[in-house]
Amino acid sequence: MRPRLLPLDEPTQGIGHRSSMNRPRISYLRRLGNIAIVLVEQYLDFARELGDYFAVMERGQITSTRAEVDDAALKRALAI
Repeated sequence: MRPRLLPLDEPTQGIGHRSSMNRPRISYLRRLGNIAIVLVEQYLDFARELGDYFAVMERGQITSTRAEVDDAALKRALAI
């Protein structure tokens, strides 16, 4: 099998401190460059570290992209 897309829905969900185990695995796949990864994640730092592009969604609507994001406002929204 040679998948071209890997969808990951909150890979840090429910694993607490073990989320750091997924970071190198996802980074490795990213560096290979032959698979697109769609990462849905609530932890901003995790997503930023691994993503080339990202969009912020609220209630199913894209509210900003990486270039437009206001870090302070975004962190406040995520804290709710």
